[in-house]
Amino acid sequence: MCGEHDPHRPSPASGDPLAPPDWTTVPLPPAHVLSHLTDAHCHSTDLDLSPADYDAVRLGGIASMATVVADQERVASLSRARGWGADDVAGSSSSVRVVACFGYHPWFVHRYALRPTTKAEHYRAVLLPKPSPALSDLLDRLLPHLPEPVPLAPLVDKLRADISGSRAEGRTTMLGEVGLDGQARVRWPRGAEGVWREWRATQDRGKGEGQVGGSALKPALERETRHGTRHGTDDGDGDSGDGTANPQPRLEFNSPDASATTAAEGDDVGAPWQPLTPFRTSMAHQRAVLVAQLELAIELGVNVSLHSVSASGATVDVLSALVRTHGARFTARLNVDLHSCGGMSAQSLQHAQRAVPNLYASPSVLITARSGQAGDVVRAIGRDRVLVESDSHDVRLSTRLVWAATEWVARCKGWRLEGEGGGETDEWVMDRDEEDAYDAKGRRKVAPDADVWAVRQLERNWARFMRLVD
Repeated sequence: MCGEHDPHRPSPASGDPLAPPDWTTVPLPPAHVLSHLTDAHCHSTDLDLSPADYDAVRLGGIASMATVVADQERVASLSRARGWGADDVAGSSSSVRVVACFGYHPWFVHRYALRPTTKAEHYRAVLLPKPSPALSDLLDRLLPHLPEPVPLAPLVDKLRADISGSRAEGRTTMLGEVGLDGQARVRWPRGAEGVWREWRATQDRGKGEGQVGGSALKPALERETRHGTRHGTDDGDGDSGDGTANPQPRLEFNSPDASATTAAEGDDVGAPWQPLTPFRTSMAHQRAVLVAQLELAIELGVNVSLHSVSASGATVDVLSALVRTHGARFTARLNVDLHSCGGMSAQSLQHAQRAVPNLYASPSVLITARSGQAGDVVRAIGRDRVLVESDSHDVRLSTRLVWAATEWVARCKGWRLEGEGGGETDEWVMDRDEEDAYDAKGRRKVAPDADVWAVRQLERNWARFMRLVD
């Protein structure tokens, strides 16, 4: 717990000592303090921002995620312009450095085929693994509007080429965002509005086997979205099928109308926002796509940013299987960051850390804080395994979101916070060769929480995670 009188300890924004601060108003420390922090997970290429917007980011670095086919080149281009060099131990104090992250997000993997098959067979296996007459009829009506399945194997080959090419050019590189999601539903394909209206009317009458709480198809964002929309095309995955992008701008934070009409170059002007179908991608299919990507990460020895929503058991099962199968080739060559703590409880996260020794976790105030026990989740992360992230689509918000997460972690952990109370604002340089101290019996000394400085600890954790230091 936090000390009551130490001026270097962060104060809660509410009566709850473990509640996160208001990220929109949290006071920022001096710029050189922020330059020691890295945003471990964001989606900076979702918006087409100017170089000046990136120049204004006060963080030392960001890990920029890809999610769909069209994202991969956008991330690569940003990294080429602002790459974090493989030999750079720390972030930049003058211009934010970018870690390129390539991968395919679980929300959109229903489009990827594991083996040659027909369109109908693919979507029936992936979206309707259990028989359901009403949903079977709905899927038949939607099939003409769904995109042709894309073979997964060439996409994995492209990932290999992107990751290998980025590393060959001397830039730090990761796999991400990949993972499992037990909640996300497939968005309604465009061009099938008539089918939607008929189905919605059925739902409103309380009829139909596919009813989900009476509002399966309401035109709103998925609950687990990052406070905005993702790229949207024919079935909402931001990719027209041939690798070209059809970007749909995200709604602003706290948008009053998530069903608002949006338009952008490449989209149908005035097209209504896409509601959600009752279909979820089967966990078996998600796992197969995830494992294919994780096996590539092991092959190449690159870190992973992992998505896990309503899938804590399946996530730990997948990672534990890799530990058993690959041993040190997995645990000693790469690390895995459970982004936004994967929606896990404190107990589940503690179990995951015991089962997967190379697992880190990065809380965010936008996602992790939604849990009523979020403070306990943050406290459950090992001291040397905690990172911080924004999970924002707008890099202009990253600095405040990451600092709010840092302040929150410090308070939950009982750590001191640089810049708090007017003290510890002098610049420092991280010691690359930090040595452990040992007592007379040869046991490693562990500093009490009250002696830990948050930004210094998080900076070293990121450097260890990326294997920039030992």
